[in-house]
Formats: sequence, C-alpha cells, structure tokens
Amino acid sequence: LIGLLTSSILMGAALPSGAENALSPWPQQLAQRGPNPQGQERLMESLNLSAQQKQDLNKVRQKYQSQMDSISAQLRTRQDELRTLMGGNANDDAIRAKHNQVAELRQQLGDLRLESMLESRKILTPDQRKQFAQLMDERRSRKLHQGQGLSN
Repeated sequence: LIGLLTSSILMGAALPSGAENALSPWPQQLAQRGPNPQGQERLMESLNLSAQQKQDLNKVRQKYQSQMDSISAQLRTRQDELRTLMGGNANDDAIRAKHNQVAELRQQLGDLRLESMLESRKILTPDQRKQFAQLMDERRSRKLHQGQGLSN
C-alpha cells in the first residue's frame, strides 16, 4: 500500500466525475491531496503488512509513478488552458476540443490508477483488503463530516 497510497494521494482526485464510485472503496484515498506520511504510516501499521508486502507494494508504485506524474502534469496544463479559453473569447469548438483533451488525460490517469490498484490488491490478503476498505470508508466519512463543517 505504500505505493498505492503514495501515488493515489499525490495524484489527487483526477478520476472522471462518477468514476470514483465505480471503484469504491479503493478510490477513496484518491480524494486526498498531498502526501500524509503520518496517515500512511498509521495505515501500514493497521494493516500489519509484512516486509515482503511492503517491498512488493513499493515495486508497484515505482512501476506506475512516472507515467502517472507525467499524465498528471499534462492534465494540469490542459486544465489551465481550458480555464484560459473559458475566460477568453475562444469559440465553442476550441473549448470543446480542450475539454476533450482534459477528459482523455483524466481517463488515462484513472486507467493507470486502476491498474496500480489491481496489482496492489493482489499483494494484500483478503483480510487486509477488507480492513483497508473499512479504513477508507472511515476516512471518507471523516472527510465528509469535515467538509460539512462537522467534527468527529
């Protein structure tokens, strides 16, 4: 999960709208922004990963990270370009074309995340998967309450 969490957390929520629910509960960690070493460490401890599992998960992260970083950078650039077009005098066709570029990059990033998640989940035991899903549900619930101005 080291790799899964790191790559997912670093990438932010760039799945296409609605795609998160199709992958639930795995994409919940995608909603996080920026690395959270303390949270990752607590999660690792909670799942009681073996040294081999940690090593295998790190290999999965390394396999996908550079591709995800590259696509993420392209996505940010295209999103900025789209905002510029929307705020300017661009015609509708140019805006649609840029929107399609953004959508394509989101799809590519989502596909890479899914493949990373699928490889990562094979490393976890069935009990660890279940526990991970529960932890992500708890995190989602906390974030939902925080987003509504409520506290746990």
